[in-house]
Amino acid sequence: MVTLVISLGFTVEYLVRVISNRGLKDVDGVVVFSVYGKDEFSKKRSDETLRYAEDYLNKVGVKNYILKYVNVDVPFEEILSQINDVLHPYIEIEFHLIGGMRVLLLSLYYYAMLCNLVKKKVKMTLYTEDFASSYEPPLNLPEIPESREALEIVRLLNREGEMKLSDIAKKLGKSESTISKQLDLLDGLIECRKIQNKKMCKLSPMGKILITMW
Repeated sequence: MVTLVISLGFTVEYLVRVISNRGLKDVDGVVVFSVYGKDEFSKKRSDETLRYAEDYLNKVGVKNYILKYVNVDVPFEEILSQINDVLHPYIEIEFHLIGGMRVLLLSLYYYAMLCNLVKKKVKMTLYTEDFASSYEPPLNLPEIPESREALEIVRLLNREGEMKLSDIAKKLGKSESTISKQLDLLDGLIECRKIQNKKMCKLSPMGKILITMW
């Protein structure tokens, strides 16, 4: 069963639209994070939003939910600690991020990456404010290979574009089995697919970005 994690600002509309679009199939509970306003007007709006959120969750039949304010006027690690105090028991989590202060969104994104690191089942969806577009950003960073052979493959594909595995081996003067082993080290940087029993390889979008930084 899945726990939905949703960030809120000063409107409950984001919560309504996320649940309306996603539905509640396989959902065991919902956690809503928000940031408490600093001035009285902002505090009042924050309180009203969470009250509306509670009313909505009750209306749609969500029995297990947590509404949590996060104090962001502390070091980053302490923000993560507040999030972890709530989320650490859950194994399968879907993060839906749209509303709320940027530091809260970044903290939840970083926390999702930590969940992925310890092998929890995690999914992340980011939305534009008008819900016109959504994105599923990566939750792990590709490892930069240390072997010279792996770097040669990356540089070759950057120059030549998509290539057959056999052609990569010929260009670099290596066996196909050696190239295959090196490709295993390049997960996230290289994308491979089979076409008529031929393995085709090219740089991934992340690989194209990182090659310009080396």
